[in-house]
Amino acid sequence: MFSACDNYDRVSNDVNGYDKQYIALADGESFTFDLDKIFEGSGLNVKRYIIEDGDNYSVRGSKITARGTGVSQIGVTLYVPEESCRYICSLGTLYSYDTDDFTPISTAEELAGITQLDGRYMLTNDIDLSQVACWEPIGNFPAGNAFTGMFINPDGYTISGLTIPTAADVFHGPYGGCVGGLFGSVSGAFIYGVKLDDVNIDVSDFYNEDAPGLRNYSQAGGIVGSASGAYIKDCSVSGNISAVACAGGIAGDVSMGLIENCAFTGSVKTTDGENGEPEYVQAGAGGIVGYCGIPLY
Repeated sequence: MFSACDNYDRVSNDVNGYDKQYIALADGESFTFDLDKIFEGSGLNVKRYIIEDGDNYSVRGSKITARGTGVSQIGVTLYVPEESCRYICSLGTLYSYDTDDFTPISTAEELAGITQLDGRYMLTNDIDLSQVACWEPIGNFPAGNAFTGMFINPDGYTISGLTIPTAADVFHGPYGGCVGGLFGSVSGAFIYGVKLDDVNIDVSDFYNEDAPGLRNYSQAGGIVGSASGAYIKDCSVSGNISAVACAGGIAGDVSMGLIENCAFTGSVKTTDGENGEPEYVQAGAGGIVGYCGIPLY
């Protein structure tokens, strides 16, 4: 007979050998964890697991059910009687969403007018950006200017014709650098179901006049130029993307977070090293991600 009230003198958060998960659920949807499988590499002889209730989900056994809109870590306690120890850790991050909590975005003007960087937005119509000569990305450097909210497209609408023809007309970071994409920089954000067609982004002409040759560094992706700790799910992009250092079909550079079930068709290109030795170690081009690691700044 197991009892959570038994004498567990020790408490530890030293749990290794498992992968944390990123989960997205609409309000009322459920997800069931295979806890034995998740922790089979931990080396712990676990007698029982108890998942803790969260602000945006309820728990029944190993199943969680989303409640409303929010972001939270999913806490779990592992009971190991032979060590008289409770191990406490996180199963990962849950992004839950109730579409009633989101601001609808149906026009190019509304999309360009997003200024609340921790806001919740939902695409509710196809949007043609072909008449916008140079798109200004949503969110940017430094970290305090990144988009940290949610942007979802559950009904499959398309944003088309996004164009950034030159780095000259988009925001430049205070320490140098330039990013191009629907979003410039995101941190901890949830971006779901975004479809971009006929994207043309070219920030490969970026030149930092304040420190020439030092930080002539640009990155670009169809969805986002630079992403940190974000969950980007079920997105697709078609088009052409160019930058100095990092160019990716979905994201220019990524640190932490997860990109899941995303697709790109088109071309990506970086110009660093075209005329000699590459200047940047943290650089690359790829169909989904240009560079994965800690960004330059």
